[in-house]
Amino acid sequence: MSADEDAIRTVLLTEINRRIIRFCKNPHTSAEIVNETTPARTSDPGYYETLVSNALRILENYGMISFADGKWVSSKISLQILDKYFGG
Repeated sequence: MSADEDAIRTVLLTEINRRIIRFCKNPHTSAEIVNETTPARTSDPGYYETLVSNALRILENYGMISFADGKWVSSKISLQILDKYFGG
């Protein structure tokens, strides 16, 4: 396992990061990502907005997701590592 692969695998240990990478296999806006990851019954939707915002920043810093034309999309390598270690 390369150092890059190990770093990406470590980032994917967090459930929200895995959910975002899976969901962004196809491009999605930030609002769509928040809607997808926020439970239907929550007393604090702002918490999930902050959680997604922080996760997107981390994923982008590791090159696992990119932003173009107003939408986020997962990188090929993050999808490959997700599939390899977490069953896609």
